Amino acid sequence: MHNRLDQTLTINASHCDHTGSLSLPACSELFMDAATLHAEQIDVGMKKMMQSDLFWITAKVMVELVKRPEMMEKVTLSTWPMPPERVRCDREYSITQGNDLIARGKTEWAVMNMKIQRIVPPESVFPEGIEYTEADIFPEAFSRFDRNFAEAEEFGKHKIVSTDLDLGGHMNHVAYIRALFGCFTSKELDTSGFSFLEGHYAAQSYEGDTLTFLKKPAEGGGILVSAVNSAGKAAFYARLK
Repeated sequence: MHNRLDQTLTINASHCDHTGSLSLPACSELFMDAATLHAEQIDVGMKKMMQSDLFWITAKVMVELVKRPEMMEKVTLSTWPMPPERVRCDREYSITQGNDLIARGKTEWAVMNMKIQRIVPPESVFPEGIEYTEADIFPEAFSRFDRNFAEAEEFGKHKIVSTDLDLGGHMNHVAYIRALFGCFTSKELDTSGFSFLEGHYAAQSYEGDTLTFLKKPAEGGGILVSAVNSAGKAAFYARLK
C-alpha cells in the first residue's frame, strides 16, 4: 500500500494572518486536516478507530515555515506516517512549490483505548502491507523542555470556548497554537519573526477552563511557553523561535 498523500491547495484568506501570508497556526491546521484525510484513505480514520474504542492522540508537534506563501498562491501539501515505534508513531508533512520547500512538520501520535484508558501499540492499528518508504524530512528529535516556570512572565489568557473543542470533548491540539499566537500583538509577531514551533501536550483542558500563558527565554534563542489551566496544571508547553 502506497503510503503518501499529495494535495494541491490554494492559500486562502482563512490561512493568512495580518500580513496576507500563511500563518504558523494555519499551517499546523493544514497539517492536521491532511493527516485526518490520509488516515481515512489508509483505513485508520476516526470512524473506523472508534468502532474499536480507539482514539488518535497528538502528543507533540513541530512546525517550521521556511517561506510564507501569500494569499491565493498554489502549493502542494504532502503527508506520510513514519514506521511506528512501540508506543508512539510520527507523521511528517511538507508544503512545497515546485522544487522549493515551503514548510515542514512532524507530529508524534499515540493510540488510546478509550474503554480501558490505556495506550496501545500503534503498529496494531495500521493495515497489513503498508509501506514506509518516504524520507525523514524532519530528523530533529523532539526537545526536553525545562518545565520550571516559577519565575516566568504571564503574557496572556484564553478562555476555552466551544469552537476550541475536538471530537473527544477537550481542547483541540491546534487550538492551543492559535490561542498562543493570539496572546501576541501583530506588532510583536512582526518583530519576533517566529517561524518555528515545537509543542508538547501535557494535560487535557475543557470548555470553560481558562488558560494562563507564561513565557521565559529559551536556551539558544526564542522563548519557552507554558499554558496553565484552571486547575493550576500545565496543559501545554511550547518553544517558539
